[in-house]
Amino acid sequence: MDHVKSSLVFTMCGIALLTGSGYAQNLLTNSDFSDGLTGWTVSSTDPLAASVAAGDGNPSPGLYVSRGTDTTQILPNGVGQIIPVVAGRQYQLRGQWSGMIMGRNSTGDPNGTALAEINVTFLPTAETPYFDTGSPAVSMQLKKRWQEPGTTTATYNVDIATGTWGWESISLSPRTGDSEAMVAPEGANFMAVWVNFACSSGNTDTTVYAKVDNLAVTACQAFAVQDFNADCQVDFKDLAVLSSSWLACNRDPSSQCWN
Repeated sequence: MDHVKSSLVFTMCGIALLTGSGYAQNLLTNSDFSDGLTGWTVSSTDPLAASVAAGDGNPSPGLYVSRGTDTTQILPNGVGQIIPVVAGRQYQLRGQWSGMIMGRNSTGDPNGTALAEINVTFLPTAETPYFDTGSPAVSMQLKKRWQEPGTTTATYNVDIATGTWGWESISLSPRTGDSEAMVAPEGANFMAVWVNFACSSGNTDTTVYAKVDNLAVTACQAFAVQDFNADCQVDFKDLAVLSSSWLACNRDPSSQCWN
């Protein structure tokens, strides 16, 4: 009988895996960029290369952003959306990105840096500008940055020799806040989600870029720890996620497993 019960449990788990992850509703429009830049706003203090093309996504298509043409520009340019939120409710931002941000500085200045960011700011009104001198403080920031090896500025989670990183979850690069547990503060009615990109003054390398895909913002009263697929409920789909790693052991040495 126990064998039959176990078989039924794992059958249900298999069905759950085959029927998809079941995430809560994505509040972003055109989050997989399947319709180009529809629904997204491009903000720029200098011409910004922002496009959507096959081969730039994970799998495809995806958002491609790179530095502007003005080598003196130091402010970030970006692509983003403003969406309605409810104060006190918890939100989660997910997605993937890859890129190359190893800047080159023709003047020999060791501060030839480049950076890629994903910023979230909670706003009282949709008309409040995100990118401006008087913009509200960023509530959550994910960041990649590279600087000439040997200088004092840290390299943020990129290959120090090449300034690159392959496709990975954006949540692996936190700088401020927690992208998987953001709570809209009192007075917040909107959330601005912006992908920013910048190079330092004098940086003449126009090949630096970032690619972004599969962005999702989901809402919940609160995400339970056991809600592995973030659909605001704990059910057999979460059991399927757990069972996919059941009895896995990463202890070192492996001889310590199950002792």
